[in-house]
Parts: sequence; structure tokens; C-alpha cells
Amino acid sequence: MTILQEPRSELRHEAKPQFCPLIGISSQQKEMQRFAERASVSDLNLLLLGEMGSGKDHFAEYIHHLGKRGPFVFFDCSNQSDTLFETELFGHVAGAFTDGKHDKPGLVDVACEGTLYINEIANLPLSLQAKMLRLLEKKSYRKVGGIKELEVSTRIIAATNVDLETEVRRGRFREDLYYRLHILYFPVPPLRERKDDIVPLAKHFLSKQKEGAREYHQDTLDAMVDYSWPGNIRELQNAVIRAAHLSFDDELIRPHHVTPYLKGVKIGRDLFFSLKPNSGDSKVPTLKDYIEYIFELSQGEMTLASQISGVNRRTWYRWVQYFKLNRPKKSTDPGTS
Repeated sequence: MTILQEPRSELRHEAKPQFCPLIGISSQQKEMQRFAERASVSDLNLLLLGEMGSGKDHFAEYIHHLGKRGPFVFFDCSNQSDTLFETELFGHVAGAFTDGKHDKPGLVDVACEGTLYINEIANLPLSLQAKMLRLLEKKSYRKVGGIKELEVSTRIIAATNVDLETEVRRGRFREDLYYRLHILYFPVPPLRERKDDIVPLAKHFLSKQKEGAREYHQDTLDAMVDYSWPGNIRELQNAVIRAAHLSFDDELIRPHHVTPYLKGVKIGRDLFFSLKPNSGDSKVPTLKDYIEYIFELSQGEMTLASQISGVNRRTWYRWVQYFKLNRPKKSTDPGTS
């Protein structure tokens, strides 16, 4: 177990833009906050573990900003070709390539006195893992084509959504690199384990939108909390953005603005009859109204209509034939082409 020192009372001040804090009220969020405060003043390299979309990128940058270090440099291993990995990370000397007429600094050097955040480090080629290990152990490296050993003061924060122990057993990740990274690590919890954070996050994302409703109906928030969010915080953010666009003519974000995108969340008949949107008259909603409403939400897709309503597809086919429903035209978000 690695013991971290308490945060220093005085830290080197740098003028930086205000950075978004961690959002939430759950016990998991409070644990993340405590860890971030201690990790921010440590010089140890850090490994963040967690599912895709769980907030690892933001957590890494938050730790960096708490420490008031130099630059924060992002490198995504999942978006690089094998031939570019080494030059992107470590740079090259003049003449290393046909077109390489000048020295090129790598991201390791750009992040000097700051933080190099390596996302999806499990995708780092085996051929470069030994060089990464030397950087972590010796704080030194060589540029491509160079012979001089360069020293650098760069903190590494790595992240992955892959079980690195399994990758080690399969021979795809060096064991010594794994143990070097694993000295200080933190498992970022998925959103389904942070239910108390869903509403604060949803409200935060909505506050950033420039159009649409500015508040949620309580039933919408209840539906969000009940959903499992397999895509985690990223999925929640995207759902809020879509809902804001769809609610451009309403004062509240209602369940029908959100639920078509949340698999497994249902709009039952009772909820529909109590919340039927935009009912400009006092007419009591009927079963036909409910069917037409769900059919329009699902854009006439029987599978989605079944998911939203909780009614099986066979019944939906009978309803469509009986009420002679026509598939609605595909709608688009306002302001998009």
C-alpha cells in the first residue's frame, strides 16, 4: 500500500483557467476527491482503471490541476498507428527520417514539469513498453535516431479500461511495466455504482446547454437514476445534450425527451396518462393516444416501441394494424442538418 503525503499548504502558483471540479455527492465521489488531493502532491506515477466513459480523462486532469503543475499533455494510444507511437511520444532528431530535417520534440518533452496523460496504455506496442519502463524508472529517454540520453521531469498518469493482469498473462503487456505502473492506482467507479451522482451530473450538463429546457421534470430524473448507464458519464452527457435539443419548445425536460435513448427504461401507461406532454386541451388521454405517442417516439420502430412501453412486439403489430398507424417521418434535432 502506497502512503501519500498530505497536500502542502503552499503550492507553486500558475495562472490557469478555472477547471471544472468533480461533480457529485456520493461516497465514491468523496473518496475520489480525497484521493485526488493526495495524489496531486505526489511525484509518483499514477494508473487509473475504469470502464469507458467513466470519467478517467477528467479525473486525471483534475488531479493535475490540483497540483498546479506545468502543462497537461494528452496522448491517446487507441488512436495511433504503430509507426507513429515512438516519434509522437519521444520525438526524433534531425535526419532520423527522409523528411525529418529538424529535431522534433516528443510529448514527453512537451509535458516537462507537467503531466503526460497516456490514455488506453494497454494499446502501447510491446516494442515500446521497454522504453516506457525506462522513462518511468530513470526519468530519461532517447529520441528516435538519437544517441544522447535525455533527462526529463514529467509525471505520467496512465489509464486503461482493460484488465492489465490478464494482458500480462497473455503476453501482451510487460509484467515489469505493469508493476511499475501499479504502485499508485485508483479504480474509477462506473456511474451505476454512483447513483447519487446522476442527478448532480445531469443538472451540471444541462447548465452548459445554450438552448432547450433549463430544468428537469422529477419523473425524468427518476428515470435517469433507474437507468444503468452502460456508457457511464459520457452516455449521460450525450443523453442530456439530445434532450436539451428535443425540449426546445418546452419549459421542462420530460421523460419522453430522454427515455427513447435509454434501453430498458419504460414509459408505462400510468406515467403517460399523468404526464402527456403538450396536451393543450382537457381531453382524457385514451389507449389510442398512448399508442400513437409511443409510436411517434420510436419513429415507428417496433423493437424500440416495445422497449419503451414494455409491451411485446406481437401486440404492437396488432395495434398498428387495428389503429391504421403510419410510420412517422424521421425527426432531426433543431439546428442540425
